[in-house]
Amino acid sequence: MKIKDNFYYIGANDENLDLFESQYKVPNGMSYNSYVIKDEKNVVLDTVDKSVSEEWLKKLEKALNGENVDYLIISHLEPDHSYNIGVLAKKYPNMKIVGNAMTFNILPKFFEDIEIEKRKVLVKDEDTLKIGKHVFKFYMAPMVHWPEVMVAYESSEKVLFAADELTGLIWAAALMRPSKSTKDMELKSLKKKYKSKGFAAGCSREVIERGADQLGWELDKLLEMTLQAMAASEDTINAEMEAEQQELQS
Repeated sequence: MKIKDNFYYIGANDENLDLFESQYKVPNGMSYNSYVIKDEKNVVLDTVDKSVSEEWLKKLEKALNGENVDYLIISHLEPDHSYNIGVLAKKYPNMKIVGNAMTFNILPKFFEDIEIEKRKVLVKDEDTLKIGKHVFKFYMAPMVHWPEVMVAYESSEKVLFAADELTGLIWAAALMRPSKSTKDMELKSLKKKYKSKGFAAGCSREVIERGADQLGWELDKLLEMTLQAMAASEDTINAEMEAEQQELQS
């Protein structure tokens, strides 16, 4: 799914999953997010869970349109983000892997067959990666989930890839509503959930607030703009996801 020029969403949904990580009830299933950014060099940001690998690979190939992957940025190594790292490494032997020191400490424990040293692009807090006109800046967010979590900010388009954070929190808040939708949610309702320490406790407010600061926005503006964007695109995304699912099944 093309989000904007050179930005593609290639994630997938597992609607058959009823318990995430065998403990959290997810009556509507689980969404696994992954992106392609195309420029002089092509970037994949995160992979997806094993359950949706086939669908993800088809979307990846469609977005690339015959081109190669030059960089894989790893924001998080839990299997729902990382299962297909090995698949991607095998498919694209010259692909570099971007991560922080803790990423590369953990990665060999999951993927023994990857020659990590020849692929490794090590980044630390506020390091950048230029792929053409697009430039990624990295911020460490340890223990958002695991100790290696980091987020990526693309400065030319002002896009924050915040691991699991803001859109996940907003969608979780939406699913608590009778409508299970963002379209009838108001900012004051979202802020109430945001301020509740017990709601989506694993979602780092510090990372979200840092993202707002990078955009030069007040937190309320970031929350409102993200909520409005999600609400405005919800029907379109649902229709396009359904169409893609039908295409993949045909």
